[in-house]
Amino acid sequence: MNKFFFAILLLVTAFLHAQEAPGIRANVELVNGAKQNAMFLGVHQDTVHLGGIIQGKFTVVKILKNRFKSIMDEQGNDLLNAPATESPKDSSSHNDSTAQPSVQEETVAQTPPQENSNASYQFLSSVEGKHIFVALERRSIDSILADQLNALTIRLLQEKGVPVVMAKRSDFGYCREQACIRDSLLHYGAASVFQGSIAAARAQDSLNIDISRTIFNRGIQKTDSAAVPADTVHTAKMTLSTFTAMNDAIEKNKLSEFLTQLMGIQIEKKTDKKKSYIRVESNPEGATLEIEGRDAICKTPCTFATLDTGKIILYAHWSVDAHIWAARSNVTIIPGDTAKISMKLTKAKPELLITSVPEGAEIYAGSEPLTKTTKAVGKTPSKYPLYEPGISTIQLRKEGFRDTTVSVYTAPMELTSVEVQMTPINDPAELINQQEWIREKKKIFIGQTLMGSAIAPVLIGTLFTYLAYLDYNDAGDIKDDLNRSATTNGANYQKMVKKNHDLVHDGDRKMVIGGSLLGVGAALFAIGFALSF
Repeated sequence: MNKFFFAILLLVTAFLHAQEAPGIRANVELVNGAKQNAMFLGVHQDTVHLGGIIQGKFTVVKILKNRFKSIMDEQGNDLLNAPATESPKDSSSHNDSTAQPSVQEETVAQTPPQENSNASYQFLSSVEGKHIFVALERRSIDSILADQLNALTIRLLQEKGVPVVMAKRSDFGYCREQACIRDSLLHYGAASVFQGSIAAARAQDSLNIDISRTIFNRGIQKTDSAAVPADTVHTAKMTLSTFTAMNDAIEKNKLSEFLTQLMGIQIEKKTDKKKSYIRVESNPEGATLEIEGRDAICKTPCTFATLDTGKIILYAHWSVDAHIWAARSNVTIIPGDTAKISMKLTKAKPELLITSVPEGAEIYAGSEPLTKTTKAVGKTPSKYPLYEPGISTIQLRKEGFRDTTVSVYTAPMELTSVEVQMTPINDPAELINQQEWIREKKKIFIGQTLMGSAIAPVLIGTLFTYLAYLDYNDAGDIKDDLNRSATTNGANYQKMVKKNHDLVHDGDRKMVIGGSLLGVGAALFAIGFALSF
């Protein structure tokens, strides 16, 4: 029996000897504390080459040198800091029945294809002095939404003056942990790195975005008077709705403020002001209530909330048949409570006085764009009675000066004055355009005036034509009577003949006048129409 076990031991020993892998047996310890036995194959271009049996095949694993704390052979020699050696070529398989244990999966994976390793090294070799944004780690989140948030985040960072470079997680080869990626970028001289994740939140239909920015300071050399500063790390977190994530990020400005925190800029938190209330009654009721300088609030009696503090001026006005009744009251706000006031309205005559420097500017009501057919309501200085107090908008135009639009609050009880400082036009092209506009407007004004003036001659001409028709009608009646008369020599007959001739003559004259006036009216209308259109 002893001979049998001895034979088996010899066979196993021979088999293990046949499977001896290339390299030096070493004890490997990573910076995260993980330890493993592996075959040390050498160091090449800051990359450590290790070998081991993975799934029955001898596989070479390449790991950045800065990820190791130590690599010691069985005699205790430091292999990590020994002179660099060329790594042997990868072996795909080796006859061995004893599988070496693999390095822990969380830090080392199987060697990717050679081209992927080269791509990773090329990328890392290009990051020196750059700000790297690593695509956010996605956990149970739609990939399209994650890509959109990645792209939006990069764009906003660039707008804030950080020239970030996008990096995919696959650009780091074996690295998948944030610490590994961060250390790799530090090793290759990156200026800073943005890392984080997008994950579903505990609350239903919500997602959390966590990002940290690490600014590397370890590249700064020590001096006699100062130690090397630690890395600067800024973190930020926000929650978005899953269904309206992009809308929340953009319209509500959440993402911009979020990235501002990552820049290390403190955002002043807005504190909610305490609301106060005002209860207003008026005599008569139904008056329009407004705070000085603002739009109407409500109709009395009413209660409204305000964030104002101290004192405010309230106006109430009521109008009927172009007459205004109004009241004014100074109200002291009671913080967090309700102030009650009663206002008695009296008849008022509010007015608006508009002046300009220089004077003579045309005044247009409203804020609509001015056209060549827009009519001015007057020229400065002018005073107008008010029938609708509140906020009004006017526009001023004067040749040689820029158009000026002014919104003014007109109080319902007193004279409101507004003075507008006109700005001269210095651009020759703009001045030419304005002069052309004024010439066209004058042509339209003349045309409209002529069209309006055509009405009078047309009406008078029509009247003369009608009177001529009456004369012709009377002359026809007399002619009929003369044709029925038995005698043609009597005095009465001759008188009727003369009257007939006079009526015909008067009718002809009136017809000429009427026709001339109609012609003049038609000509004026045609000329005015041509100028206007």
